[in-house]
Amino acid sequence: MPYPLLSRPLSRGLPTLHRSLTSNRFDSEVILNPVPPPRAQIVIAGSGMIGNSVAYHLVENGWKDVLIIDKGNIADGSSKTGSGMLGLFRPKHERRIVQYCIDLYRNLEKQGFDIGLKECGSINLAATKDRLLSLQRRANRYKPTGLRCEVLSPKELKELHPLIFVDDLQGGVWVPEDAVVNPKRVSEVLALLAHRGGAKFVSDCGVEKINANLIDESGPSSSNNLKVSSVWIWARSIGKLSDPEVKIPICPAEHFFLKFEPLSELKDIDLPNIRDYDNSIYLRTWGDSFLMGAFEKTSRLWTEFQSTDIVEEHWRHFSPYISAAMKRIPLLRSTSYEKLLNTPDAFTPDGRWIVGEAPEIGNYYVCAGMNGNSLQGAGGIGKVLADWMTKDQPPPDILPFELARFTSLHNNPRFLAERAVEVVGKHYQLEYPLVNEFNKGRRIRTSPIFSELESRGAIFGERMGWERALYFVPHHSPEDPPPHLPKGSFGKPEFFEYIEDEYMICREGVGLIDMSSFAKFIINGSGVVSYLQKLCSNDVDIPTGGIIPTVGLQDVTSMFTVISVCGPKSKDLVQRLTNTDVNMTPFTYKVCDMGYASGVMVLAVTQTGEPGYSLYIPSEYSIHLYDTIMRVGQDYGIRNVGHLATRFLRIEKNLYLFGERSLRPKQLHLRLTVSSKSNLIRIISLGKVLYSNRSKRVLQKKLVQFRLSDFDKDVDRWPWGGEAIYRNGEYVGSVTNSAYGFTLKKMVALGFVQHPDTIRGQSTSISHNWLSDRKVQWTINIAGNMEPATIHLHPPQIPVINQDMQRDYKPKQKPGHAPNIQLFEKEES
Repeated sequence: MPYPLLSRPLSRGLPTLHRSLTSNRFDSEVILNPVPPPRAQIVIAGSGMIGNSVAYHLVENGWKDVLIIDKGNIADGSSKTGSGMLGLFRPKHERRIVQYCIDLYRNLEKQGFDIGLKECGSINLAATKDRLLSLQRRANRYKPTGLRCEVLSPKELKELHPLIFVDDLQGGVWVPEDAVVNPKRVSEVLALLAHRGGAKFVSDCGVEKINANLIDESGPSSSNNLKVSSVWIWARSIGKLSDPEVKIPICPAEHFFLKFEPLSELKDIDLPNIRDYDNSIYLRTWGDSFLMGAFEKTSRLWTEFQSTDIVEEHWRHFSPYISAAMKRIPLLRSTSYEKLLNTPDAFTPDGRWIVGEAPEIGNYYVCAGMNGNSLQGAGGIGKVLADWMTKDQPPPDILPFELARFTSLHNNPRFLAERAVEVVGKHYQLEYPLVNEFNKGRRIRTSPIFSELESRGAIFGERMGWERALYFVPHHSPEDPPPHLPKGSFGKPEFFEYIEDEYMICREGVGLIDMSSFAKFIINGSGVVSYLQKLCSNDVDIPTGGIIPTVGLQDVTSMFTVISVCGPKSKDLVQRLTNTDVNMTPFTYKVCDMGYASGVMVLAVTQTGEPGYSLYIPSEYSIHLYDTIMRVGQDYGIRNVGHLATRFLRIEKNLYLFGERSLRPKQLHLRLTVSSKSNLIRIISLGKVLYSNRSKRVLQKKLVQFRLSDFDKDVDRWPWGGEAIYRNGEYVGSVTNSAYGFTLKKMVALGFVQHPDTIRGQSTSISHNWLSDRKVQWTINIAGNMEPATIHLHPPQIPVINQDMQRDYKPKQKPGHAPNIQLFEKEES
């Protein structure tokens, strides 16, 4: 395989690893090649913590022709300056990666490598009641999935860490299996072991260009095209050098560490790590000293034009966090501190790691954006990527970290510059449900009626750059300044009454919802019908005028404004706007003139479960038609409605929305590779195999609805997702999302449950009797309160005030095509 990556030959001395191959003592051993090889099967750009981990795991998987290049030296960059803290207090899919890191580093220590591993535990502090409640909720979510942790009082925290000041604390969480290591030593050892396995290292070698078309498939050694891993803060720049360009949205920001002078009180004493969320700081012992760092509420942007070797200290910027550390550990006031270390690190727009194959180029793998602590994910992420490259398929639970979750807007440099200032502080910011929104990098993608909605009191949230109205403030005047989200709560939201009003409008009158942000696709070509018949479970070879929920190939989201008109009065309203008969069967559509607009697609379907229509309006007509609908709708009491009301309507009716927490590709056992090189054969074959395998498997997990039996919405803590579900005291699943049911007058939660086999340690088949046994007691743990609940396998019998629409439409199946798979049980009509 031709090797197009090297920008220049080596021109300076070789960096060394201070360890020999035959001894566990560190000495000087050169592991670098003096010149780059002419070709390589796998090329890794960047020999920092992550690059060395990927290389190590690749050789562990049997790869031999692995080349690691770096413009600098081994273990350079953030690898040599990280805090070295490893924290397990996180969701299961992230914790699994960090736990692998700890296990890996423990194994390296057993092999005789001194990497400074100390399993000292950590205390996570809460200085406010809301913070403590947040920590309690997290602890009760994580414990049933295997994490050892305990909520402690300030007095108990003081016993664990005698040096901390606790008078201002409400409590905290103790995680005994957290650990620390020396990050530079870990990076060096991983590089050494990769070298032992046959990997080659070249320093002083940058990347000039990556051309995906330069591939030699003449021999078996080329395997499966070029494989590249891009890492650290240069990942975005390397992506821009690719042809075609690979978009890697990295927000480089300054990250600060401060090491204090040694203290005699720290000799021969083991103390846990400290995460002081409300002060945005963390501390650990480093020998007989303290090391501190911070995730500043407002960070400082780092640009690629700055040097990574010499960065200004910015004492004034960091001094509030030093004061906070001295308050938390008063002993620090009696010592001085060494140089303030300011090191740039790579943060992502949403604060989660980036791992996976690039959508633009097959076999181009990216691992970047470790968000201030490369060490914490290095071992596990390296294994994930190496296994992915080896097996040519992603490991389970990696979807939240995949590069394909971003769009081109996230790679815009101005967006990244704005988001970088805020995203660092988000790591320790208190996250309230429904209002946890970024303030920077907003108002990017808006529907044509955005300004109209804003002038009518819309409060907006953001999804994939799209501004979506969450709810509307009544009696808002266009002359008033735009309203903003209020302070959050873990109980009844401050805007609860607004959501109730919008809910009732959809149930009893007519509401207008801007649904433009939902993706829309067009499929065309001579083979469309044949392709879709193989891909889809329903019959798509039907007369024009029917709609089948499916996937598509051409994104036309911005071409249409989608207005959902729902409620029992929606039919009369829509009929007044057009001469076309809108007495339609559900899940059908018509194209008609509406007002002065032409080519409006009217779909007899809504996301609320209420009767109504979705109007797909060519965007140039959107303002005119919105004004017309609102003007004519005054006779029917029309109101603007936000997405939170649709959530409450949907969840109460036990309706699932793909992409929300209740229903993702993982739950459907379906995965489509988002890549320009993906072809129809691969997708069709994948779908056939998955559905074929699914039909042979027993049901091991089911999405059901729960209604809390004795719940006071005004007083009790609300479930918001992730809460543990128990059956007769045994953990069986977790809540995905929830809402208050205004018609049922009960709190409603959706959740997946599974039947655990305690003997074999895995899930077994779920039977109807196991789910519906009336002697069983179901409970949901909400921040330590075990709330009794009733399970429901079918949607509730909520009367619909209909508009004479037929409700008995059923998709028909053509012989010879994929079966109509019913994923979830529904109430029979």
